[in-house]
Amino acid sequence: MALSNDLISEFVKVTNDEVEQKQETTVYGTIVMHGGKKYVQIDGSDLLTPIKFTVDAIPGDRVTVLIKDHSAIVNGSTSSPSARKAGLDAINDHINATFDESGKIVNSKINVVESNINSINSQISALDSNINTVRSNVTAIDSDLDLVKADVSAHDSEIGVLKSTVSAQGSTIVAMDSTIQSHSSSIDTQNSKINIINSVFTIENDTITGIKGINAEFANFQCANIDDATIKTLFAQSGVIQEVVTQESKVTGTLVGVTIQGDCIEGNTIKADKLVVLGDDGLYYKLNANAETVSSEQTDYNSLDGSIITAKSINAEKISVSDLVAFAATIGNFHILSNAIYSGSKSSIDNSTQGIYMGSDGQMSIGDGTNYLKYYKDADGNYKLDISADSLSFSGLNDIQDKIGRINVGTDNQNKPYIELSADDSEFKLRITNDKIEFIEGSSSPAWISDQKLYIEQAEIKEEFKFGNFAWVLHGSDTNKNMGLVWKEGN
Repeated sequence: MALSNDLISEFVKVTNDEVEQKQETTVYGTIVMHGGKKYVQIDGSDLLTPIKFTVDAIPGDRVTVLIKDHSAIVNGSTSSPSARKAGLDAINDHINATFDESGKIVNSKINVVESNINSINSQISALDSNINTVRSNVTAIDSDLDLVKADVSAHDSEIGVLKSTVSAQGSTIVAMDSTIQSHSSSIDTQNSKINIINSVFTIENDTITGIKGINAEFANFQCANIDDATIKTLFAQSGVIQEVVTQESKVTGTLVGVTIQGDCIEGNTIKADKLVVLGDDGLYYKLNANAETVSSEQTDYNSLDGSIITAKSINAEKISVSDLVAFAATIGNFHILSNAIYSGSKSSIDNSTQGIYMGSDGQMSIGDGTNYLKYYKDADGNYKLDISADSLSFSGLNDIQDKIGRINVGTDNQNKPYIELSADDSEFKLRITNDKIEFIEGSSSPAWISDQKLYIEQAEIKEEFKFGNFAWVLHGSDTNKNMGLVWKEGN
């Protein structure tokens, strides 16, 4: 089997009996900072060499480097040459003399400052005295204000008593007004009765002298002469009763053209074209109703007509309104407030009770503390949408739903939040946290990126592996592969 040239070269080096001589070489380079550490880039090389220092140097300085025993030692700087001891001594003497002179000047200025401070302290003491005087005046004013407040409180109490008295007088006036209205109603009733009598009978000197509408021959009569025929003629001709029927001293027929006033009308049935009711507020309310169609159809004839209806309860098959205002009301377990509508006890946007909340400012919450759809305004005034559910479905968007289903959000065993991309039929996952990008296969992590580094448990390089311009490459035939380290210019 033929041996490669590289293998033969390495064998010659190992078997060479020549004694290697230790050599020291001084080269030039530039200080470079990388990864928080100082390196030297030797002239003619793109590599960064670890170094030791015998002199101080900063990044960018040109330095001399001693190469000895496989180590690089910076022993000089052309950017910042070392000074002679005599020169340093002279500089030190000059600094000391300058410092002594400056000290005298500083002490003089300190004395002036201390004098100014004493003057300021005196002024502050005077201001303190003035402040104490002002405080005394303020205390006196506070005392006067307390007296004024006491007087105002006393007047408020008297005004409250006057208001109570006025309210009592108002109640008395209302009661007297009600009594007057009652008497007025009674007077109207008596007047109505008198009008009825005057319309039927002829009265002269407080004596009934005749009945209107009856012939003069019947003007004078005695009660003994009144029979059924006379009564029938009386009511028929007066027009009070239509189609008079008399039988066994009883008069029947239809009462027409009569005004009845009284406190109480009793009967089994009251039939009228319209019914007008006087309310306690002094307003008249008209009730129109067709007895045959009360519940079959809502019409003007079976409706309650009024601009304001006040009642504890209204039962109806249908209520039709153009504008319904109901604050502090409950409809179907929904509470209606002036600025919100909510169900059950879910009375705020942050309430975790099961239900619905809708605010007039656009905030809305549906669900409970675990599963919810919440559109709300945060502490900074920004509107946000939160969705929490066991599953999220998009009708007609199966492709999007499938892709979203492959993205998992959670926390790891160190309570760090992560986003994870995976498929249900694969053990391979990509997990991203705030400090790591991790490749997971089953229960292990074969590779991850963190701290500006790539960590790989096992790696397989197909073609070449590069370090800067150095590269480990495969060469040789398919049956005789070799690996060598080569230098590659450029990329």
